Amino acid sequence: MKKILLILGMIILAGCSYSDTSFQDVVDDPALLLKDPHFANHQEQLDELESSYLRKEISYAQYLEEKKRLNNTYDREVKHRRDVIESH
Repeated sequence: MKKILLILGMIILAGCSYSDTSFQDVVDDPALLLKDPHFANHQEQLDELESSYLRKEISYAQYLEEKKRLNNTYDREVKHRRDVIESH
């Protein structure tokens, strides 16, 4: 049991050092361990785009074009990450 707790602690610390999340942030909000910062950033960009469309700052055609561009960029980044992981 102690080994499992030690390994879990090491995983948490390694995860915190990988991202910009501090250990105290994880202690305060354990759900941070389950969030994918890459996807969260993509989702924020889509939300901002949708807000721009709803505020009528851009047309529907511009909204669709930009959304397609963001999704294609995200898909390429995910594919690149998977390729890197599979190559090791």
